[in-house]
Amino acid sequence: MSESFRGAKLIYDREYTWVFHSPGLEPWVCSLLRRLKPVSVLDVDCGLGYWGLILKGYLGVPYIVGVDIDSSKVEFARRLGVYDELSFIPAILGSLTILGLSMLF
Repeated sequence: MSESFRGAKLIYDREYTWVFHSPGLEPWVCSLLRRLKPVSVLDVDCGLGYWGLILKGYLGVPYIVGVDIDSSKVEFARRLGVYDELSFIPAILGSLTILGLSMLF
């Protein structure tokens, strides 16, 4: 692949694809994180904890903090036991404009 991220060539993580059977974005993200070897990750919009499982179980990230605006999802993710810190943060609905693009949240 000819695309780059700060000069690092993006590599498709074939091992991840073999284990999790995902042809989507995850193999490229996993490849990047595997090379960066983060010691901590903030998982914003952690949902049910899918990425927490990947970060802790597959990539071995030592410390993961998860936050989400849905308390029921946070409680489900808490039962997985992969997050070192996990919080429900009530949403404040509004909009944000970045580079001319408006986003609702």
